Amino acid sequence: MQNETRFRLDEASSGLGTQHAPRMFALRQTFSSVEESDIPAAVRRELGSSINGIAPGARIAITGSSRGISNFRLAVQTIVTMLKERGAEPFVVPGMGSHGGATDEGQKSVLADTHGITEESVGCPILSSMETVQVGTTASGFPVFQDKHCYDADGVIAINRIKPHTSFTEVVESGIAKMLVIGLGKQAGASAIHQQALRIPMGQMILDASKIIIEAPRPKLVGAIGLIENASKETAKVAALPVDSHQALIEAESALLKEAYALLPRLPFEDIDVLIVDEIGKNVSGAGMDTNVIGRKPGLTTPSIQCIYVRGLTEETHGNATGIGHADIMPRRLL
Repeated sequence: MQNETRFRLDEASSGLGTQHAPRMFALRQTFSSVEESDIPAAVRRELGSSINGIAPGARIAITGSSRGISNFRLAVQTIVTMLKERGAEPFVVPGMGSHGGATDEGQKSVLADTHGITEESVGCPILSSMETVQVGTTASGFPVFQDKHCYDADGVIAINRIKPHTSFTEVVESGIAKMLVIGLGKQAGASAIHQQALRIPMGQMILDASKIIIEAPRPKLVGAIGLIENASKETAKVAALPVDSHQALIEAESALLKEAYALLPRLPFEDIDVLIVDEIGKNVSGAGMDTNVIGRKPGLTTPSIQCIYVRGLTEETHGNATGIGHADIMPRRLL
């Protein structure tokens, strides 16, 4: 007599053996290797004419970012040296919204931990404060704030990476304009814009608010440097942006954003059943894993990935699992 069992599987529901699995192969992608080989020389070339009018003794603020940006400290060091050569008095201001726990010391720690930017390493003071000054209000009612150290300075040089944002699409996304509005808006500005983004597109608010900042008598912008990275997160380009008019700034930044999009790493297929991601983290992307790459950004239709499996976090993200919501499957240890 045969053993009775309730597990009666027909061919359609039975398991698969290795002989049924499709053939696998390793694929290696090669991306553009364009790279700026001499960062100090590039910064001097691009920023030189912008600081010609800076008088000896002028107090000039330089913005510091919380994002992991290639060669950022070297670029800031070069700007500090250039200003000192003119007899100016440079200082660094954290331009990172509410990052670092929205505290003075927390933001200084982020600069040190992320970029190795300290008063000793860059050769100038770091003035960190959450105090702001309101410089205007947009037509939609969005209050525009600025870091008080920048507001009181004789001039401001903004420096930031220009790249596609992970949450919105606009003529400018992550870059100089966003740094001015959210980074230098500190906690007050970051909180206000994220609340209003529920009813007004964030990209539009950045455009409206940056226009107010550029056209306000203070802060006095004297220069801006945009950095573009290649697919290997190396500095591909250093470029100065005009700050004498809002239109000129936006047009220049928009052109650089297009270059950054062209250098963005892409997955080799448009339709993917399963994507396995070894690690995600804030050092990889503000969204843990770049939504521009995985196609999970509003407005994107490719690549189309049916299932994303995330295995773990990078060490550099310090347990910050922002973006884990883009994963469909994860191991219990990661959860």
